[in-house]
Amino acid sequence: MKSLDDLRRRLGPKRRVFGLFHPLLPAEPLVILHVHLEGNADNVPGSMSHVLTEDDVSTGSCDRELHRLTPPRIATFYSISNTQPGLTRGLGLGEFLIKHAVQLLKLEFPTQLHTFVTLSPMPGFRTWVEGLVGDNPEHGLSDSEWAHGIAEQYSSLDTHMIEALKDARRPLYELLQSTKKAETSAGANDSTIQEQLEKLKPLLTKLAANYLVVAKSRRSGKPVDPVTGFHVSNGAEVYRVNFAADLSRKGLLRSFGVMANYRYQLDCIERNKAAFESSHFSQIAMSESVKNLLHFDKNSGRITNSDSTSPGSINRKFAVRHFSSSSSGCSNSTSTPFYGAPRPPSSRDPSSFPQRFITALKSASTAFRDPTRDDAVAALGEVTGTFALHHLAQQMKAHPTGQLILKEKPIISKATIPYERFLQQAKDTQDKPESELTFGQAYGRFLLGHGFDPDGRKPVMDESLDPELAYIMLRYRQCHDYWHTLTGLPPTVLGELGLKWLELFQTGLPVAALSGTVGSLGLTAQEQTILWQHYVPWAIRVNRQQQACDPNGSLMTVYYEQEFDTPLVELRKRIGIEPAPVISS
Repeated sequence: MKSLDDLRRRLGPKRRVFGLFHPLLPAEPLVILHVHLEGNADNVPGSMSHVLTEDDVSTGSCDRELHRLTPPRIATFYSISNTQPGLTRGLGLGEFLIKHAVQLLKLEFPTQLHTFVTLSPMPGFRTWVEGLVGDNPEHGLSDSEWAHGIAEQYSSLDTHMIEALKDARRPLYELLQSTKKAETSAGANDSTIQEQLEKLKPLLTKLAANYLVVAKSRRSGKPVDPVTGFHVSNGAEVYRVNFAADLSRKGLLRSFGVMANYRYQLDCIERNKAAFESSHFSQIAMSESVKNLLHFDKNSGRITNSDSTSPGSINRKFAVRHFSSSSSGCSNSTSTPFYGAPRPPSSRDPSSFPQRFITALKSASTAFRDPTRDDAVAALGEVTGTFALHHLAQQMKAHPTGQLILKEKPIISKATIPYERFLQQAKDTQDKPESELTFGQAYGRFLLGHGFDPDGRKPVMDESLDPELAYIMLRYRQCHDYWHTLTGLPPTVLGELGLKWLELFQTGLPVAALSGTVGSLGLTAQEQTILWQHYVPWAIRVNRQQQACDPNGSLMTVYYEQEFDTPLVELRKRIGIEPAPVISS
């Protein structure tokens, strides 16, 4: 928000602002969504100036009334932001808010409003182009060597695109140098960058389409652009590439001013989403205008190499959905089945969607009746937590202690920790206050007091999980009693729910969200009061304290086995853990 005038525009008659709130944070939305309403059905906004400056804040009252009476045909979501990323990661709240905003807008304009699009940034586009261009062409590889390396490294780019890149290698390098200078100089001349961009417009527009649709993360297989990944996983289609859409300094530096529209067609959302997921992220819905920027074969439904005589004429088996030009835009006009080749039916396949769905329902039902049932909670975590596990893996790999944990993969069991010593110390120190115990002694006291042993945690049974993600899930599960020790929460229904809320904020795992919310429905009125007025605010507070102590880490990046001899009070202070309120239900 740049000024009060900007605020007035965003709250004007042709705008809507939606927020997602939680009862415990009534004055601070978790997610905010800004919407622009357009009356011309053929005028999908293609620039930030369109959505931000179309209404003059000095418009008179009569004109403003006219704006109110003009029926909107297009709703454009031009800004969505998480105000509490530490609390909302992995929960899909952005998707939830968009869907509810669509429903509310349809209720407000039931007959007129049919088109829902976004105007979205491409935050990694410049960095991706920089990786293509490489070093200074005057001092680095020859053009032929460079082109050969690009063909090997970026196999999804067709031969014509690589040739165009080779011809524009030097002007692209000069453009990148100009943007780098602009990053470090407040007085840089943006008009020079815009002149360079205009000369490269055809190439950059095609590159942007490749970046959005074709470029994939080698680690996850998902689109390398996080915004594309978000919208197509929610059922949108890549609708249009917009050149010179954001000419602000930020827009020029992160994506050369290029932005994208994603379209949400209400009758296509679920089908698009299912196709994207069932094809392992290769089927991405796109419009004709985007396909025209790529070499798209409508007969095969694939992006192909233009050199059809080459033995490797199809660089990448990248199936995309072919839309008809009808108004519905959702009929499949090719002979290729929309969902691809069907899998052989097998009720025994634990990784199949129906089987995982049934497992999740059964586990959720059991966990609802008894949140202390670790077997049901474990099964629920395995079948619902893949996205959050990927996020935890990235966090741990970026954290020095997390890296060490993933490298050594410590297992918590009677054979790997000094279990008998802990039990003996618990007996020897039973008269000591908790403030005088080491973490290991406090852990032993917890195990002894509740009759637990470290071998009691269930192994990961989902064989479809990546081994690294399976270990992270196991680590999360086995650290649970460590967290009971650190927080002082007892293994009662109420204590487990309080801890699940902290785990949710720290890991983003859906199992924690389901256990913390659905599990609370079985509490008495008194227990509900304790949970929502004491334990959940405590969990929010501890999450913030932990982030202040280690902004790049979480409770998953603490090597607890190396802290057994650390005084409990010292460890709590170092990682930001405040003991939970002592309240009896």
